[in-house]
Amino acid sequence: MTDRRQKAIENARFRLLELQSDNGGTPCEENPELFFPEDYQALDMQRMARKIATSLCKECPIMKECREFGNMAKPVWGIYGGVDFFRTK
Repeated sequence: MTDRRQKAIENARFRLLELQSDNGGTPCEENPELFFPEDYQALDMQRMARKIATSLCKECPIMKECREFGNMAKPVWGIYGGVDFFRTK
C-alpha cells in the first residue's frame, strides 16, 4: 500500500471518529460485536448479527461516510455502512 493511500485511509478513519462524536455516537459504538460477526463461532449467530448490524446501519447518521471508508480501506471483515466486507479465503 502506498504512503499516499495509507494517509488517505487514516484521514478517512479520523473523519469517521469525528462524525461519530459529532452525532452523539453510532450503533456500532454501542454494539461493536454485531459489526464483526465473524468473531461468533456459531454460523446462526453470525447470520443474525449480520442482519441486525446491517439494519442498524440504515438508521445511522453517518452511514454514507462509513461505507465510503469501507470501500477505501477494503477491510477483510466487518460491516461498514451497511456493507459486509467479510471475504472467505
